[in-house]
Amino acid sequence: METVPVALNGIAAKLVSELKPILSPNARVLTDAASDDFKLSTQGWSNINAKVPAAVVRPATFDDVSTFVKYATANKIPFVPRSGGHSIHSSIGAEGVLLDLRSLDKIEVDKNAGTATFQAGVLTQPLMKACWEAGYLVATGSCNTVGAVPVILGGAFRHPFASELP
Repeated sequence: METVPVALNGIAAKLVSELKPILSPNARVLTDAASDDFKLSTQGWSNINAKVPAAVVRPATFDDVSTFVKYATANKIPFVPRSGGHSIHSSIGAEGVLLDLRSLDKIEVDKNAGTATFQAGVLTQPLMKACWEAGYLVATGSCNTVGAVPVILGGAFRHPFASELP
């Protein structure tokens, strides 16, 4: 069982005492910003002006994600999801939580149906490799640190003259 260090801020202490017990056994609530796991979760492609969240929640199941989102919403705890290293995760500081989806990284390619199903933590390169090996091509960039879900949903793409749009 995890103990709550004295130095935890209110959000982190609340997550450890209230949220952790209702998550699945493999879910993690990281509160030690000096730990390797915490650093891995918060490391991005750039650490310029990076903020340090109160905690990192690393769900192990989709139910963990749902449980966390409901908990954070009910308790008015701001959070930012992250699947790859190009997210806006550094925009959340001690007032909020980083939801690190990297553990949700399963990919299934159904050659008969011509479909690929993948979880929220999948990066573009593993998705492209799995599809390629099944005889399919994913029409997207191949940066290894970019989450596949945000890219496929249009993340990082914008009109070249966005500042001139009404």
